[in-house]
Amino acid sequence: MLLKALKYVFIFSLVLICALLVFGAFTSIPAPLKQKSENLPIYISDISIVDVLNGEIKHLRNVLILNGEIADISPNPITINFPESITINGKNKYLIPSLWDMHIHTIKRSDLLHYPLYIVNGILNVRDLGNTCSWGVDQNCSAPNSEWQRLIENKELLGPKSWSKVSFHMEELTESDVKPTLNWLNNLNDSLLKLQLSHDTTSQQFQSVLVQAEKAALPVVGHLPANINLTDLNLSNLKSIEHDRAFYAHCSELEDVFEERISTMTRFASSYNETECRSVMAFLHEEGVAYTPTHIASSMQDVNLSNHLYGNAEHNKYIDHTTLTLWKAYAWLAEKGFDDKDKQDLITLKNTSLQLSKLAQDNNVLLLAGTDALDAFIYPGFSLYEELQMLSKAGLSNSEVIRSATINPARYFKVEEKWGSVAKGKKADLVILNGNPLIDLSAIQEINSVIFNGELYSQNELNEMKLYVENTTKTISVTAKRVWELFFN
Repeated sequence: MLLKALKYVFIFSLVLICALLVFGAFTSIPAPLKQKSENLPIYISDISIVDVLNGEIKHLRNVLILNGEIADISPNPITINFPESITINGKNKYLIPSLWDMHIHTIKRSDLLHYPLYIVNGILNVRDLGNTCSWGVDQNCSAPNSEWQRLIENKELLGPKSWSKVSFHMEELTESDVKPTLNWLNNLNDSLLKLQLSHDTTSQQFQSVLVQAEKAALPVVGHLPANINLTDLNLSNLKSIEHDRAFYAHCSELEDVFEERISTMTRFASSYNETECRSVMAFLHEEGVAYTPTHIASSMQDVNLSNHLYGNAEHNKYIDHTTLTLWKAYAWLAEKGFDDKDKQDLITLKNTSLQLSKLAQDNNVLLLAGTDALDAFIYPGFSLYEELQMLSKAGLSNSEVIRSATINPARYFKVEEKWGSVAKGKKADLVILNGNPLIDLSAIQEINSVIFNGELYSQNELNEMKLYVENTTKTISVTAKRVWELFFN
């Protein structure tokens, strides 16, 4: 009788779930948030400006913002003659340029589930390295990212400015497929070729892709194959290297074949050669190749998973149920795959990775802060603070850490004349903090308000954005559409 009852319960539950999914799939989802469009002058008095270029504070400055740009900065009061304006008392507050996350990913519902969280956290610019089409081979796949950016530009959607579009990750290398792939990406108006090639890729193959992509006017970013002779190549079209495990092999004395197994990576990391690594970093600096460690989604993520240190309850409420279920399943499987020796080895890999970031900084490699959101338990917006803390643990000064998320990204995109620091004539993408981040890096989380596209968003409005995302993740329609898109579309 019990088995028969359980059978009926199972069938009823299955039917109920299917009914909810069908109902949700045909139910409208909440409308995405829109930007404000007041277009009023903003006057900030007596605020302290964080000079990210020199790592110092300019106290008691008055700032005037007109039409989304910094019109004036002065130690003296600025005369304003406007019928209406917004006035902010900046006393005991600190002004920084907006933050950048230089490695994110998006899905079809990122406009309502993720974009507001970037604004909430003062991240007004991002580099999107993979949209919903990126891991497939369907050339008819259509991602909404370009339309989102048009809406953001017109203040019809609340979200960060995205400086890249990536619709494909090149994982397998067949020489005859490279040119057609590049033509396809050009037709999609993609801005980058993202490489995730296997470690058995040869130097000749890697160089060939770089050259062909350059001819197609597509800069290259991505993972670094371990078994190539890096310093023998021309890297003029390689714009950045992603993830902190990229240099284990290239900074090692070992000449073995490299594989991404914990034991193999640990052997390479344990034979770390600083002299060898300095020459690699110096070469990258000469070639103009930037580095995005994504510590929290690489070596640190494995440490967290192996020790069951995942599932931040505070931030899980901002993740839709479908994604969170997948994350937890992945974490459970990953945790079961680690033994005690692995856990110790992962600490070695994390510490080596931090050393490599410090060495990159010391050798003037352009260091970029990125999170790899939406990787497992990497939260859009919030996780950038964790990455900045990791760079601090690597030995970077607070000003160096802040530069990795402000002026360095602007330099990467060659837009430092308008973005990346607080100065007259620059875009007024700004964050007002309650504390001094040069003294205490955690102050970068103490956001008082955000100025984006010439509009002021108060603390209350930022809290409303968070509540909107939290509520949206709970709706049946969003859950149903996420499941449908994930498994059937």
